[in-house]
Amino acid sequence: MAERIEQIKERVTRQGESVTHEMEDSEGKKVAVQFSMDQLESMFLRLGKELRKPDDVTLKRMEEEEKKRQTSMKQMIDLANIETQAKINGQMNCSHRKEDGRTRIMGQIHSDGMYHGICLWCNKEFKPVAPPRELLAQGVG
Repeated sequence: MAERIEQIKERVTRQGESVTHEMEDSEGKKVAVQFSMDQLESMFLRLGKELRKPDDVTLKRMEEEEKKRQTSMKQMIDLANIETQAKINGQMNCSHRKEDGRTRIMGQIHSDGMYHGICLWCNKEFKPVAPPRELLAQGVG
């Protein structure tokens, strides 16, 4: 490959704003082809773009990988939706009470001064409420 490049370099001469390349035609006759610098630059840019394109095998592999990625992503989204729906259903069916009738809701007073409750069985988070006076009297807060 390097020899071929050197041969081409020997045959190419730069003349002002054009390049002349001597080559043989199909009959073995020497022919001089002349290109302007703009044409030559355009040809090299197109050649570079063509060389960067993946071949058919690589393109097929890339398409298969993209299909697998899309399928995997769809499955993850579906699984997340199923898990979310299961959590919502579990929270809707939870009584938030223990077998002995006491509440399963526990919480704490945050820095906003509101009581943030959560069910210890289904993990349902309730809207923050102002703490009842009996909690404040017990030293909670």
